Amino acid sequence: MIIAIEAISAKYGGIYTYTKNLIESLQKFENHHFHFWVPLNTTLNSYKNIHIHQTPAADYGILKRILYQQIIFRKEIKDINPDLLFSSASFGLIKPFLPQLLLIREPGPFSILFYKHIYPKLTPKDKIVHKLRRHLMGISAKNSNMVMYPSTSMKNSVLDFYPSLEKKSRVNLYGAPEKKFQLDNDHIPNNTSHKSINLLYVSAYYAHKNPSIIGKALKILLQKGWDIKARITMNMDAPHETNVITWKEEINILTDKDIVERIVLKSENYDSIQKLYKQSDIFVFPSYIESFGHPMLEAMKSGIPIIAADTEINREICGEAAIYFPPFDEEELANQILDVKKDESLRKKMIDKGFIQSQKFLWDDHVTHLVELFEELYTTHQS
Repeated sequence: MIIAIEAISAKYGGIYTYTKNLIESLQKFENHHFHFWVPLNTTLNSYKNIHIHQTPAADYGILKRILYQQIIFRKEIKDINPDLLFSSASFGLIKPFLPQLLLIREPGPFSILFYKHIYPKLTPKDKIVHKLRRHLMGISAKNSNMVMYPSTSMKNSVLDFYPSLEKKSRVNLYGAPEKKFQLDNDHIPNNTSHKSINLLYVSAYYAHKNPSIIGKALKILLQKGWDIKARITMNMDAPHETNVITWKEEINILTDKDIVERIVLKSENYDSIQKLYKQSDIFVFPSYIESFGHPMLEAMKSGIPIIAADTEINREICGEAAIYFPPFDEEELANQILDVKKDESLRKKMIDKGFIQSQKFLWDDHVTHLVELFEELYTTHQS
């Protein structure tokens, strides 16, 4: 088969990581050829059966992006005469000329918490754009032959808005590369001074990522005499970050004079991120809107105990391996950090359960099932 893959949003964050890992894994399926459309200036490379097509469309505004996708991209994929199209970033062709598998991975438009905590802060223009995005996702899904979700939670959220998609919906759980993230003897948990704590939060910055609550909890623990530090993989000076609607209020908290020397805000290359897990005592994941949450899985595989915001998706991924705090309660987060730090038995149980839980989410399984969905879609269309 020849499969066209629309990944023009893969500039950074989860969609970039997903696309990069997918390109590496699909090389072994030598009977198929995969054509990826990706942003300009990426480091994603072609291989024997992997063909990279770069496009500037990732930098377009929403209206220009729609025109590109529905007109120019449609013509570009026709040139390779593919057997099917995999649209990997929530939007697809309207009235496609070939079978289409759509991955819906953007949770905000389908999240109650988004409409409660973020939507009211948007400008009137941004509210219109947001509603337009959700509407276009719905149209894309209705015009696709099959719709895939990275988690059951994501599927349920979408079906709350579009119950008619039930029959064409498939869950294909994400995973983390086994060789990259694994529990080994290089990581010795909780081996620092009894009053020292190193926290880690791995994520790109969006409004729902909620990094400032770590700053608030850190301030509480500093006042209690703890030598606490946090590493957050967000470059809060980058153009993307400064354009986020919640940026100003969050950066004011994270750079407060009492804690600014205790927090490192810096993006990290994905290829070297494993070392951060090994250097940390506790992984904190305060994000309250996710379609999956890769960093939690990576932390479990790396042997780091997790404290996560209490949401349906976070519980789906971590199960009993994590402990959970109300997403906006810094006092409870601070208390749970101390619980994990002080109780070595609890910490060990969390690490052991995390490793077991992580085996439910294997990257190779995700890729194999994805190719099976391609083949199912192709066979169904041929018949």
